[in-house]
Amino acid sequence: MDTKWFLVTVGFLLVSQVTLCLGAAEDSRPIAKRSTGGSCPRGWDQLDNSCYFFSWHERKWEDARNHCGARNAHLVVINSQKEQDFLERKAESRRQWIGLRRDGGSWRWVNGSPTSFTYWGGGEPNNLVHFLIYPENCVEMRRDGRWNDEICHTPLRWICEKSA
Repeated sequence: MDTKWFLVTVGFLLVSQVTLCLGAAEDSRPIAKRSTGGSCPRGWDQLDNSCYFFSWHERKWEDARNHCGARNAHLVVINSQKEQDFLERKAESRRQWIGLRRDGGSWRWVNGSPTSFTYWGGGEPNNLVHFLIYPENCVEMRRDGRWNDEICHTPLRWICEKSA
């Protein structure tokens, strides 16, 4: 079916509505798949006193961190098994950047909080050096929910967090 004919025939659809339905803008999901509730912005999910944004695009760790910062948020800081379980379920078995990074040999959260809770996969972190060039200094949540140290330049989805 020709798109112009479709728009003329249906008539009540505006171009902006068609754009929203067919493909959301960069870094956002279609509105129908996002949750709204509590005191979180539209498109963010809430658990307790935090709001979470799950990206639909992939970026390097630093770019993901900047994306969160531009929304007055930070890459997610995971403090408990309850929060880990929530994020794992919402991540839908997709690899996601989290806000943990190696800094001078120590793992540090982007907000400066201590790493009192961890959820590393077996044998992780292993700082496997790819092609003897790139160390694994950033952390992803793998498809199984466990954490893995990864090359920071790897494009992955990410999770932002901010206070509700």
